Amino acid sequence: MLQSIFSIDVEDWFNLSGTGLEPPPSQWDQIESRVERNFRGLLELLADGGATATCFFLGYFTRRFPHLVREAVAAGHEIASHDGTRGKIERILRDFAVSSFERYACFEKYLPSRTIQ
Repeated sequence: MLQSIFSIDVEDWFNLSGTGLEPPPSQWDQIESRVERNFRGLLELLADGGATATCFFLGYFTRRFPHLVREAVAAGHEIASHDGTRGKIERILRDFAVSSFERYACFEKYLPSRTIQ
């Protein structure tokens, strides 16, 4: 059997990290999101092929679309996390003072039977 590794970054079209064109996270709720339609399309393709993936969610999308995390888990996919909003390393390092528990607590709500590492 052919085996491969596949991962999905669950982000949206406006996550243009590092380009200088990305809107600030404070504006994301006002921008049309395409993540639900596109992510569900990927889940369907994977299901049709009998495959699973590791889905890396930004914390923001976990909070905005918790049902997508649950759908991915129900379909047998592994859930992983990027930082809350993704961004340049300087900002990530500056924001690192937030504890791991606070940063990933949003996942605990949607994966109560799983251990977050």
